[in-house]
Amino acid sequence: MIYYFYATTRVEREEVLLPILLGERCRDYRATVPRFRLRLSGLRRDPLWHWDAYAFSKNHGVTDLLMVFLAPGLLYL
Repeated sequence: MIYYFYATTRVEREEVLLPILLGERCRDYRATVPRFRLRLSGLRRDPLWHWDAYAFSKNHGVTDLLMVFLAPGLLYL
């Protein structure tokens, strides 16, 4: 539940910043793609197999992943 509130507020912050950085393409994308529900139609597999450790760490991926696994245990204690 805590992660849900974190994710929604982060998405709201990104939705303000990304149109400034990416322009019209971002606005078009947001108009056609739901916020949290993925559409698999037109999904191409090749771009999904890319892994960038630098981008993962820069975007707080390590912290997010740790919290997904540690938060339930901390809440339990």
